[in-house]
Amino acid sequence: MVPKSVLSGMVNMTLMLLHSPSIARAEAPSPDMSATQAIGEGRGRKISLTQALVHAAERSPLVAQAKAEASRSQAVRAAAAPIFPANPQVTVSMGPRFGASGGSAMDVAVSLSQRIWVAGERGLTGARATAFTQLANARLAQVTWNLHWRVHATFHRALVMRERARVASRLLTFAERLGAIAAAKVKAGEISPLQQRLASAEVAQARQAKIAADGAYLTVRLGLAELIGWTGQRPPVPTGVLDAPRVAPKAASLFAIARKRAPALKQFRAAKREVQTRLTLAKRRAWPTPTVGIQYQRESDPSTGGTESSIVLATLSVQLPLWQRMQGARAHTAADLRVATANLTLIERTLRWRVQRAATQVTVGANRIKAYSSTILPSLEQNLAKLRRSFELGEIDLVNLVAAQQRFVKVQQNVLNAYSAYFKALAELESVVGAEIWPDEHHQHAQDPQEEPS
Repeated sequence: MVPKSVLSGMVNMTLMLLHSPSIARAEAPSPDMSATQAIGEGRGRKISLTQALVHAAERSPLVAQAKAEASRSQAVRAAAAPIFPANPQVTVSMGPRFGASGGSAMDVAVSLSQRIWVAGERGLTGARATAFTQLANARLAQVTWNLHWRVHATFHRALVMRERARVASRLLTFAERLGAIAAAKVKAGEISPLQQRLASAEVAQARQAKIAADGAYLTVRLGLAELIGWTGQRPPVPTGVLDAPRVAPKAASLFAIARKRAPALKQFRAAKREVQTRLTLAKRRAWPTPTVGIQYQRESDPSTGGTESSIVLATLSVQLPLWQRMQGARAHTAADLRVATANLTLIERTLRWRVQRAATQVTVGANRIKAYSSTILPSLEQNLAKLRRSFELGEIDLVNLVAAQQRFVKVQQNVLNAYSAYFKALAELESVVGAEIWPDEHHQHAQDPQEEPS
């Protein structure tokens, strides 16, 4: 039996609800319209997890943006392509030469000069371009993997929200049938009108809960459409059933995978290599860059009647690195190297604990779900049918029925909450490790027998 304090609280809450305009409107029959139908999105096209992942890899705006960012490496490679640091320079000089006897002649001088690298700058420039390309690819891989596990997580969340919406739909159907039974019992004089009003209040409560559940399910579907770059007019409908929970593999094996495949670790390693090449290049560019050339001169001597002479000279000029030695660039790059080293050290030292923490959360989530009977989710409708039958036969009054219903619903919601926490922990573990924990968990080995039509 329900304690008197609980009964009193239910009656008081019911009396308050009876004065609400929404309850008065709920007593009148109204068509069952879900949030999806109200917004006008319709059902949408079915899509599996594998299809969602492929669609995201091909059309997600996040991947397109990351590829555009990665294309900057082509500019760095183009900048490293020239053989010399500057273009050759040609100088032409000409002018008259006046002699003491008053005669004149024309002198001409032509020189060709070229700055050259002598400290291995060109090789370092190419190495820097290679390191930058590797960094750009690592960043692209990071974005791609982030998208992958986010699609995984969103798809799982959509399946959980779909189950919540189905539970809310069943509860609404149960409440409406209960209201019809209560109305018949009032006419027969078997129960008081107050119990019928309580049943009407339950109908209104169930209808609002269904609208909220449908809206939450639609919101997750819209988020999935945005994430994978869906081009349809309506958000996709995820297919499949909730996979049976599994405990996480051993943390040591997951950590070994993470050290090889974690995109964040690869990105920080590539970032450190790129900064190291930039710092080496900045130091070498502090060396002098000589200019070599060749000069041809034709001179005329007016005192000898314009006799011409040809002169060929080799030239070499070197800047003296006294004041400008790339101090600013070297200091900034050295600071970047310290930051990159600190970032890499941070993730290397914390990776083991992050993997272990995420694996523990997955195992805890799986054990939470296993603590419930595997028949809890499908048995809700059976339990509600038994409650309705007991109420029809007069074996239970409406107040006790509502209390029992709330108990069944709470257990149902706890199971779905455990599934939600489990899939969230699984997504976090995948994000840290950099690989799917169970590649076969793509919901294609089992189809939902109650899949909603498209």
